[in-house]
Amino acid sequence: MHHLIDNIVFFLKMDGYGAFIWSAYGLMLVLFLVSLVSSFKKFHRIKARLRSEN
Repeated sequence: MHHLIDNIVFFLKMDGYGAFIWSAYGLMLVLFLVSLVSSFKKFHRIKARLRSEN
């Protein structure tokens, strides 16, 4: 948790351009994780459905 706060302070200290790049990178990472989690849940749902049909 402390590491996260350090990162936020670091981002705030950066110039606008660097902060923009890091925020864009962070956003892409978050979107990737969200899609990964949603596809993982979908996969489990399909697996459960196949198991119930058999």
